[in-house]
Amino acid sequence: MDKEFKKTEIFHGLVCITGQNGFFDGKTLSIRAGDTVTIGRDRGSCTLLFPPDHDAISGTHCGLRYNAARNAIELTDMESKNGTYTGDGNKLTPGVAHELKDGDSFYLAVRENTFTARII
Repeated sequence: MDKEFKKTEIFHGLVCITGQNGFFDGKTLSIRAGDTVTIGRDRGSCTLLFPPDHDAISGTHCGLRYNAARNAIELTDMESKNGTYTGDGNKLTPGVAHELKDGDSFYLAVRENTFTARII
């Protein structure tokens, strides 16, 4: 009897961000190479949407993009009112992309909104 083998697809250039606590605790969002994901409260412009009552999060708080050439995630604060921070507490300069590597974390406004980024 012949064995059946299922074709397994391997996706390169995929990034996952996972909420570590707060509203997105345990939830994961995948980002493909070249796509930009925005995080905030504005339903018209954000991919990852916080509820309207999360006042610390701006309408369009930050953006994420996977740069396949550098094998890094570019995190950019979109001039949020309360800031975007690296996991070690450094505040990002608005409008300037900050490079995250596999396993790095970042948070929005307060540590309660922490995410971890993974490159697959």
